[in-house]
Amino acid sequence: MPMDIGQRYLAGIRFVDGVTDLPAAGPMRVRTADVEFVANRSGVLAVRWARGFEAHAEPDYADPEVPLDPTEFEIEVWDPADRYLPRRFVLALPRRMGDEETPREVPLEVTMYPSPTARAGHNWSVVRGTVVDENGDPIPGAMVRLQRPAEGEDPPEVIARGLTAPLYHPSRPDHVRRSAGEFMIPVAGLPVTIWGDGNEVFGSELSVIVQIAVDTELSPTALPDPDDIERLSAEGNPERIKTLSTDPIALAVGRQVVVPTITIDLSAN
Repeated sequence: MPMDIGQRYLAGIRFVDGVTDLPAAGPMRVRTADVEFVANRSGVLAVRWARGFEAHAEPDYADPEVPLDPTEFEIEVWDPADRYLPRRFVLALPRRMGDEETPREVPLEVTMYPSPTARAGHNWSVVRGTVVDENGDPIPGAMVRLQRPAEGEDPPEVIARGLTAPLYHPSRPDHVRRSAGEFMIPVAGLPVTIWGDGNEVFGSELSVIVQIAVDTELSPTALPDPDDIERLSAEGNPERIKTLSTDPIALAVGRQVVVPTITIDLSAN
C-alpha cells in the first residue's frame, strides 16, 4: 500500500541486520491486531493507525500537545525468505526517549537475528550449535551471546548475539521446525591479526565463550522478545533467566565452529 502524503503517521519501524547493523535484507512481515502499517520506499514501516490513537492519526489533528497515555503494542515479525528468525517486539506509543517524547520521524530499530539456514558473508567467522533442556528437548527462543572472557575488573565484552530457532514459524503454525533449538552466530569484521594493548600481538585467533540465556517463563510455542531477555538479564533475575556459559572457543577469519550440544537444566532452582 503506497503512503498517503495527507496521512499523519504515529511512528516508524526499521528492521536492522543483527550482524552488520545495516537495514535488514528484504521486506519483513508483521502481525498484530491493534496496529496498521504501510511501508515507504526507504524500507521503514510507518504506523498509520493504532488502537486508542485514532484521532492522532487524522491529518487535521491540530493539538499534538495533548498528553497521551503510554500504550505498548506487542508485534510479531518474520522474514518470508527465512534469512532471519521470527521474533516479538514492543512498540510503545507515543514514542519516548527517556523523559522526552521521541519525534515520529525517528524510527524504532528492531534487530533481526540470522536463522540457522542463513548464508554467511565472505570471511565471516560462524559459530553453530544446539541448545537442549535436561530431557534432551530443544530450547527455542534462547538468547545466545558470544563474549570475550572478562579480564581483571573489566566485564565480558559481547561481540555478537543471536537466538535459537523457534518450534514454529508464524507462517506455518502447524509445522514443527526441524531446526528448533539451533543457532547460527556470524561474526563479521574479525581482524586477521588480533592485537592487545600497545603493540602486543595475540595471534590470529580470538577467544570467546558462548553464553546462553533462557527465559523460563516463555512458552515453547511463543516467539521470543530478545530485548526483553536482555533487559531481564541486566536487572539480575536468575530465577527467571537461566544462563550457562561454555568453555572458550577460538574464532578466526573465515572459520566455522560447531560447539557440542549445550544442555541447560531448567528444572534446577
